Amino acid sequence: MNSAEIYPLFSKPTYVKILDSVSEEELLNIKKIIENNDYQKSTNYNSSDSTKFSEISTDLNFLDKSDLLFLKKVLTDEFYTFKNNILKYHNNDFEITTSWISKTEPGKESEWHQHNNCMYSGIFYVSTNQNSGDISFETHENKRFQIVPTEFNIYNSTSFTFSPQNRMIIFFESQLFHKIFKNNSDRIRYSIAFNLIPVGKIGSKNSDSFCNLTNVKK
Repeated sequence: MNSAEIYPLFSKPTYVKILDSVSEEELLNIKKIIENNDYQKSTNYNSSDSTKFSEISTDLNFLDKSDLLFLKKVLTDEFYTFKNNILKYHNNDFEITTSWISKTEPGKESEWHQHNNCMYSGIFYVSTNQNSGDISFETHENKRFQIVPTEFNIYNSTSFTFSPQNRMIIFFESQLFHKIFKNNSDRIRYSIAFNLIPVGKIGSKNSDSFCNLTNVKK
């Protein structure tokens, strides 16, 4: 080997795409459904001051509404593209266990948080605009030295930030810490978040950690 090869070991791939399969008319109908929901403080946030944070819907199975089953299928199919073509997890199906609306009013944001009791999470953006709050992911690893590079890249970055757009989908490992930056626009920012877990036979049959997960939501 005459030249060095670089390996991004133990990467946490994040999938980002604009879903053209959802029409503008369908997006407007989704927004109408979203606006007729009740909201609550998220238990993911540790601060006692809830006035500055985004809220989530009280309905934690939002994608199971009859009017939104088409969207649940679109999102699930897109996740399968990610899991089969990129992650190569062909042997297991995945199920959406919970789904909810994230509502971020002007001037509000979220704390750093992660999602528990799931393997992957997704966010579908319904109503965004410029400065309505980027989403940032951060490693939160216990680094021994904080060396500042002259140029940030995939090998040395400890955070990545995405500017949401309508119809954008993001899939990421649920253990990744993330937050919504402050909504500096004059409009409410709406997105649909959801969690997924693998079902079926998981692990080696000869392992003491082998399990067979079925009927997740029953």
